[in-house]
Amino acid sequence: MNNQRFFQFQRLCLMTGILIVASLHLQALENENPYDKPFVEHCSYDEKIPTPSAFLGYPFASRAATYAETRFYFQMLAGQKENIELYIYGETHEKRNLILLAISSPENMARLDEIKANIQKLTDPRKLRDNAEAEERIKTTPAIAWMAYSIHGDELSSTDAAIWLAYQLAAGQDETTQKILRETVVLIDPLQNPDGRERFLAQMRMFNGKVVNPDVQSAQHSGMWPWGRGNHYFYDLNRDFFILSQPETRARIQSFLEWRLQLFVDSHEMGPLDTYLFSPPREPINHNLTPMHHKWQTLFAEDQAKAFDTHGWSYYTREWLDMWYPGYTEWIAYSGALQILYEQAGVHGSAVRRADGATMTYRESVHHHFTSSLANLTTLAEHRGEFLQDYYQERQKTVQPPQKNEIHAYLIEPGANTGREKKLIDNLLWQGFEIYGADQSFRVSGLVNSFGESLPEKELPAGTYILPTDQPQKHIINAVFEFDPRLKDEFLAEERYYLEKRNESRMYDQSTWSMPIAYGVRCYQATFPIAIAKTRISAVKQQENPFPPERPKYGYILPGNDDASTFAICKLLEKGYAIHVAERDFRSGENKFVKGSFLLRNVENPHRFDEDFQQIIADTGARISKADTALDLQGVDLGGQYFSLLQTPRIGIFMGRTVSATSYGATWDLLDCKYRTRISSLDFDRISSLDLRKYNVLIIPSAWMGGAQGGLEPLKLWVENGGTLIAIGSAVSLLTHPNANMSAVRERADILDQLDVYMEEIEREENALHATASQADVWDYSPAKIEKATDAVERKSEDKDKLKRADAWERRFSPQGAFLRGVKDPDHWLAFGVNDPLAVMVNESRSYFAKSPVQTPVRFTDELSIRVSGLLWPEARKRYAKAAYVTREGKGKGQIILFPYQPNERGYYDETTRLLWNAVFLGPGLGAQAPIPW
Repeated sequence: MNNQRFFQFQRLCLMTGILIVASLHLQALENENPYDKPFVEHCSYDEKIPTPSAFLGYPFASRAATYAETRFYFQMLAGQKENIELYIYGETHEKRNLILLAISSPENMARLDEIKANIQKLTDPRKLRDNAEAEERIKTTPAIAWMAYSIHGDELSSTDAAIWLAYQLAAGQDETTQKILRETVVLIDPLQNPDGRERFLAQMRMFNGKVVNPDVQSAQHSGMWPWGRGNHYFYDLNRDFFILSQPETRARIQSFLEWRLQLFVDSHEMGPLDTYLFSPPREPINHNLTPMHHKWQTLFAEDQAKAFDTHGWSYYTREWLDMWYPGYTEWIAYSGALQILYEQAGVHGSAVRRADGATMTYRESVHHHFTSSLANLTTLAEHRGEFLQDYYQERQKTVQPPQKNEIHAYLIEPGANTGREKKLIDNLLWQGFEIYGADQSFRVSGLVNSFGESLPEKELPAGTYILPTDQPQKHIINAVFEFDPRLKDEFLAEERYYLEKRNESRMYDQSTWSMPIAYGVRCYQATFPIAIAKTRISAVKQQENPFPPERPKYGYILPGNDDASTFAICKLLEKGYAIHVAERDFRSGENKFVKGSFLLRNVENPHRFDEDFQQIIADTGARISKADTALDLQGVDLGGQYFSLLQTPRIGIFMGRTVSATSYGATWDLLDCKYRTRISSLDFDRISSLDLRKYNVLIIPSAWMGGAQGGLEPLKLWVENGGTLIAIGSAVSLLTHPNANMSAVRERADILDQLDVYMEEIEREENALHATASQADVWDYSPAKIEKATDAVERKSEDKDKLKRADAWERRFSPQGAFLRGVKDPDHWLAFGVNDPLAVMVNESRSYFAKSPVQTPVRFTDELSIRVSGLLWPEARKRYAKAAYVTREGKGKGQIILFPYQPNERGYYDETTRLLWNAVFLGPGLGAQAPIPW
């Protein structure tokens, strides 16, 4: 199709309604307060290139462009000029393509492959002969800029700014535009989160009226649950850049590594009554970011400020913007690019009346983002040579051996959980990390493990994963792997001041995130070279696990300490297999199995072990062993009562206006997308009218008071009749409130005058785990002292109000995302498959305590040892010491399981996610009383 016919086809699509959007223009407000400034003053344009207004059929930026309109406009541009290419680099959950428009001079586009190859060599100087070759390539190679917009679906103006930027670079005939094209290759990513944007635009259209309303409280500005910030599963994609839980992020990272850009711009929106923020950030700034990054952020900010000053626009830098957590788009900064962030006051595709009486229109907000984008590209073009020189010199440092006391390598010891280890290594390879496997076992001294413990000597097996830091991805490796990043003293003093003076934290996000800790793998850091024979790993193959050639006489066993087994169990339960879980360690032949392992008996699964069964095992990578007898006279017999029958979960998850969309989304994604298990989403407000008998597992994601308008009585009755109720995050407070009459678990603030009673119970529980006895304790008993009644000293009770005031003060210092040390009850089924001790993420201000008959499968340790990683003030140590991480209590024939802290937040934290899996898939069989079939 030639360009003219292609353009006509696109116009026809719009005119016939394929892209018609029911929206309102801003005519009323623009007549009252017009904003008609040209985006670029005194600029001429190629008339052969259709303007956005002409192509889209409405005054540009009078409303927000849809995903389809954006894509069609970009397709038209790519069809109009030889110096423009449109790439599809990924796909969303809802099957929308992620698009990337590449534009530069015709000469640059003709040798695009050469440019990309040159940048790859500058990124990894090991591929160059010498510095002279580098200098030659720098002279002739344009810099690459990736301009990214609308990672949050409800931040609208960015995408429209991307449309005008594409038009400017395609049609602009001014010298500034032409220099950008000569000196750079510009990649425009107009819409990082298409699913979220389309959801939010649908809400905006739903609430738009005949009269435009600039009131920020109106629904046409705020939307409704689940809003549009997140993607299909409501994930915040701007927290996912090393977690890689979502397809949008995975696609973007792969494209980053292909292009190896020098500049990355990330365009956002913030509150409607604000002005405009852009980089540089203030402290805390991650120490793995280089001086080069700080240098160029400052220079770019100065030029961006000049562009805004020309218009008299208000703006600011730093204030609330930090650069500590590497899971934002800042990931790219640790991989060598300069990262710049914008935040425009959002008007949600409409207009907003501000506190000073002025009206901010959507077109003006788009103009701000466009001006920032053009200013940054101009700075890059003006300084291309110097920038590439700095880029190359910084990349040289990454491949040099680390200095004394710096981390030389991270070592990951293979263990029983091959499924989780494979997932971690696959993630690291996806991020471009160079990983090696040890060719043989080796002994090493001076390692430090992820709990901060020094190991005098350690024997590591062949196959140990070695992640050296002298490689191009050095900075991001250290940023996501280091066990306990430390904040500067100056920032800690500032944080303490804000907490004490204003009850505010300066931490924008969590204080720690280490990948090996989150995954629960055995990892060590070495501050010296690991000089052993090793082989580069390009992919992790599933462990060879040949299916038994003959059907065993008794049944099959899957290990309970491998996450791969959990995926197989989900599929097998769905297919109707009868599966038992072991509540004791046991043996079968020469093989030993931990409690939590799974047994499928032949007699209970007649004619079921066919090709379908074998395919499930192969697809999930689960390890399978055979059992030829149930007898073990030295241990546990396989036919006894230590093996409990699982019940297929029938799952409902509550959702709605008082439920956290991100908590709901993470749980929905885990069960639906990861484990491919059927779930029903239930409106929390309609609880009294729902037929809960359909379900044997109900999950309340993090929620706040005001939900469950029908009251908790339906839930209480459902639990007593055999249901497993799981509450997460702030929903725990709904069930533990003394007036709820649901759970015996209590928030610390409610039992301040009874804490000593709870601590006594906890001490007894801990002592029971190490209980011993002998004949002498009974037959030769001799007390050290016989107590008299007069020895008892009456305890003076402290004033309860004083205790509450102290607790309220200490709550100010709650962790903003820290890893705390937990210990598990080794006999409890909820703790099957997790380490002991284990590190758990906490970012809540509430702590909870339980005593018998409530069971606490995982509990925090004492004040001294509780901190594993991250910022934990002494006050917080006190409040969380010995508190519960997860509880289970029986109620009638059912049970209540409480997770005060989201165990799978952000689709991360595989170690604690296993606890949630146990609750959902083991709970109906092990903790509740299921009826025997008719």
